[in-house]
Amino acid sequence: MVRTERAVEGRGGRGGTGGEGPLFRTGLAVAMALLAGGAATAQDVAARLGQLAATGTLQIGEEIYVRDADGDRTRGSVEELGSTGLRVRTKGGGTRAWDDAEVVEIWRRDALANGAWIGAGIGVGAFLMECRYGATKKGICPVFPYGLIHFTVGAVLGASLDSLATETLYRAVTGVRVSPLISGNGAGAQLAVTWR
Repeated sequence: MVRTERAVEGRGGRGGTGGEGPLFRTGLAVAMALLAGGAATAQDVAARLGQLAATGTLQIGEEIYVRDADGDRTRGSVEELGSTGLRVRTKGGGTRAWDDAEVVEIWRRDALANGAWIGAGIGVGAFLMECRYGATKKGICPVFPYGLIHFTVGAVLGASLDSLATETLYRAVTGVRVSPLISGNGAGAQLAVTWR
């Protein structure tokens, strides 16, 4: 009687090769989810301080970063926001105020807890998928330590990636140029908008 055995390469569980283990996939899923979320929110940038005040995008007491026309960057919490100016309480306890023409850019960082919860959720989802599709040899899927490891790795990666994410709230428009385009086939206009 001839006995044949089949070697199976590890593509999951603890024996994964080439970065294909479950923790690698968990980290990859967390990174993709957070980066996709950042790209989706990057579209709404105000061109005037009045837009921030009118839409309620920026709240009193919220922590922001401001870059002014001199190139100085200031971190602080919003004290006052109007259609023509902004006043911020800095971390040192002082106050800085700017007119609309002096502010070049305003941005804020995303809360770390947000990224941690998203990452933890993705980690738990990855753990459940590993359990469902037999990541362990005996068919058992212990929550401790494997579920806890996925949860922790997902939360740490989510918070780490979220700490890098910023949301631009305001960017000053410095110029708009309209140029006519005329050819034998038709006519049109070219619009160019520049920011500081």
